[in-house]
Amino acid sequence: MGGIRLEVLNVVSLHGGLPDSWPQPLVTAKTAAEAFVEHWREFGRPAYAQFDSDTIFQGGHHGQDVLGRVVRTCLRLDVTPVFVPPQESGFQAAIENFNGRWQAKVWARFCHDSLTALHERSRRYVSAYGQRGIARLEAPPPRFHALRPREPTHQPLLRQVPYVFPRKASASGREAVF
Repeated sequence: MGGIRLEVLNVVSLHGGLPDSWPQPLVTAKTAAEAFVEHWREFGRPAYAQFDSDTIFQGGHHGQDVLGRVVRTCLRLDVTPVFVPPQESGFQAAIENFNGRWQAKVWARFCHDSLTALHERSRRYVSAYGQRGIARLEAPPPRFHALRPREPTHQPLLRQVPYVFPRKASASGREAVF
């Protein structure tokens, strides 16, 4: 595509295996949050959303009690964000598998004359790939449990702790509102 820099945001739902993909010049926290909301409008909002540890998803690490745009979007929509430990291969395997397949079946296999052509090819691939998850959607597990890869049949709730953000003064001296 003429040396244009592209990034691709891929998602796969845990229970339905429903994929989606957004090729774009730059993936930002804003475009990621918008993409997730678009996906959830079409397929339904999940109870949990799993992300890797990229700052696009977490937010910056420049202060305590600061949540990034994607996390704030999730919490506003009553979706619990869950972050995968770096280089975790178990629960992260579904998205890594889809990333590899997307690269092989969409990016590497065809020449794309434009971003529009890439979007169309990606949309067709995502649609075909998503057909695999229909059976999973019809019989999803009843709920999530604590993640214990060594004992997959024993998944207790570990703990719930309410968290209240401290009220911080803004630069003008007024209190910030969340």
